[in-house]
Amino acid sequence: MISYPETNQFNDVIDSIRKHPYRYKIEQGKSYPKLNFVGTIKLHGTNSAIVYQKDSKYHCQSRHLIILPEMDNLGFARFMYPLAEKFLLEKILLNCPVLYRHYDRGNRIVVYGEWCGKNIQNNVALCALRKMFVIFKIRIGESKPPIWIDPKHWSKLQWHEQSIYNIYDFPTYEIEIDFNHPRLAQEKLVKITEAVEQECPVGMYFNQKGTGEGVVWTEWLQSFGILSFKVKGQEHSVTKSRQIASISTEIFANIQDFIEYACTENRMHQSLDYLREIQLDIELENIETFLEWLVIDIKKEETNTIKNSNLNQKEVVSAIISKATDWFEKQLTKNNVQ
Repeated sequence: MISYPETNQFNDVIDSIRKHPYRYKIEQGKSYPKLNFVGTIKLHGTNSAIVYQKDSKYHCQSRHLIILPEMDNLGFARFMYPLAEKFLLEKILLNCPVLYRHYDRGNRIVVYGEWCGKNIQNNVALCALRKMFVIFKIRIGESKPPIWIDPKHWSKLQWHEQSIYNIYDFPTYEIEIDFNHPRLAQEKLVKITEAVEQECPVGMYFNQKGTGEGVVWTEWLQSFGILSFKVKGQEHSVTKSRQIASISTEIFANIQDFIEYACTENRMHQSLDYLREIQLDIELENIETFLEWLVIDIKKEETNTIKNSNLNQKEVVSAIISKATDWFEKQLTKNNVQ
């Protein structure tokens, strides 16, 4: 199982570069680098992958589990298993020489993508489309940090006749970010994100109007795909941030304001999605798993926010549990009524 790593926020990447600036080329007289990022559409579906290794049986996985047609996540394994061998032999190995060499050496190839379309998520243009697998990144092995294959070697990898697409089939964006003055890039990041949220370019590719989720930005030339961040529109963000693509950590005067910001309905819905992914029903007996995932996710993504706001961790956890328990019980009532 080679899980897809979490995608950072813009301010996380800024912090990382300012802690380790000399990993990158820096102009004389400057403290931090200028880096070029490529933006791809962030699809609102469920993270999925197919894993290949020479002389081994391929397998499918969700973000947290190896899945099978009989133990599936929203039908991805049932979709992919019948296609997997032909996809490897006729698409990957024939058309991607770099991937062929890694495969021939016995290295694992992990093809990550978004399984998206009808009945997978809500409130986006993709919901009206047939289900599809959209490749967005390819990894070799399970080393840390990950070894990502530059998209120039796989951006044409697709099988449209079988509803397998490539994120580079759709519009992409470019931006140069000067990390000496990251605020200068913020306006462009916001403008692009708001345009995608208003009208999803992937939806429009299929002549389907509707909203999009956001954009994922990746730097390839110097970090080889490791530097990456997401910018979501306000409608799909899991936080109630004061601004899109914030360049600094938010600071809150009290726990109530932090909970309003971090423990949002979108984030709690993600925790429900996690229950479904690991084959648990939305029932009261599974509330502890729901709460555990939610608390871990908030603490992981908002560590600096909690620290910089001088909030008591135990009190934060207690407040998350209180709000999320009420919300979960309302979801149970809603499900019972339906």
